[in-house]
Amino acid sequence: MAVGTPPRYRILFVDDEPRVLSGLRRMLRPLRHRWDMTFVDSPVEALKRVIAEPFDVIVADMKMPKLTGARLLEEIKKRRPETTRIILSGETEREHILGALGTVHQFLAKPCDTETVRKTIERAHRLRERLQSPRLAGLLGSIDSLPSPPAHFTDLVAALEAPDTDVDVVCDKLCRDPALVARVLRLVNSALFGLRQEVTDLRRAVTLLGFDVVRSLAVSTKVLANYRELPVDAIDFESAWEHAIDVANRAKRLAVARAAPEAVVQQAFLGGLLHDTGKLAFAVGLGPRYAEVLALARTESCRLDEAERRLLGADHAEIGGCLLALWSLPDSIVDVVSHHHHPQPLADGEHFEAAVCVHAANILSHLETEPAATPRGLVTASEWSHLEAVGLAEEVRTAMAPAAASGATARGAQQGQGN
Repeated sequence: MAVGTPPRYRILFVDDEPRVLSGLRRMLRPLRHRWDMTFVDSPVEALKRVIAEPFDVIVADMKMPKLTGARLLEEIKKRRPETTRIILSGETEREHILGALGTVHQFLAKPCDTETVRKTIERAHRLRERLQSPRLAGLLGSIDSLPSPPAHFTDLVAALEAPDTDVDVVCDKLCRDPALVARVLRLVNSALFGLRQEVTDLRRAVTLLGFDVVRSLAVSTKVLANYRELPVDAIDFESAWEHAIDVANRAKRLAVARAAPEAVVQQAFLGGLLHDTGKLAFAVGLGPRYAEVLALARTESCRLDEAERRLLGADHAEIGGCLLALWSLPDSIVDVVSHHHHPQPLADGEHFEAAVCVHAANILSHLETEPAATPRGLVTASEWSHLEAVGLAEEVRTAMAPAAASGATARGAQQGQGN
């Protein structure tokens, strides 16, 4: 390798059928100058290779003897959590997919064309380059599910099992659980369904999956969310869920009031619902360490994203966007989540309007629910300009006026979770 040349992306392909493996090798031959590819026909041998040396991506067939693809990736997750894990699955194996959601990052349908493989792996590569920190990559790779509010589980399952339930009723109950919404969008946008367009409308997602699949997702999410003790000191999960729902509804109203296209309205709503995904990921993955971040934001009255960057090297918006991208959620939602504090990088793109609506909704929600906890610099000068551009600045200024007065006399009451 020449001096200064970055290392090539290392990918391991695993399939027990020599014919399939040979086809993959032949199909991907044009990419050999960009990727360092290894092909093995045994999951046991693949595990030995991964233990011996790291790979950036593992692509494994679902059905293999001795060790299924899902079991192989589960073992790899324990040893190399930073590795992106992808399953190749056939139509008849869909019943096994739900059980593998906690282990597998992305799914590819068999047979799979070169372009789909390339796009999937290169998206994972861009994600790794964004993160840079191996520690943060390992953190994201180790997270299989976000916590869900248990109180709504029974109501949702009852609605899904009722013979005359309308899809809108199901969506209304589903929206109370941001973690489950993420799993629904993750599954419906996976390559298994072969859809030509990304699905960012929750109603369409539920219709495409069907009530039985959504119910199975709800049950598996509940199990995953309760399989370990969550670090209570790190974050108030109930408040986080309530805030996510509030921001989603506010963002949707702002988009509707501006006569935004329906696609933007849906992006604003779902982006608002998932905007603090990174905060939950940090709390689940870091526990006490994240409690230190919250304490820093509280004692120094600074923005939470600033405290996160100082102590962790990345903020919850960036981490949330990366996690949702790793789970193959649509780029529109990933962009909104990644930039819900600083939408200006999207100013020339198609996702800017939804991102600004979520940005404003987030500010308004914090001002209304915790005015005394409003940190210094809640809105930066550049952010004001973008709020002005879409006609939301005056509403935010009006909401900030009483909050500023209240905050001046009650800074000691800060909760440290705002922003």
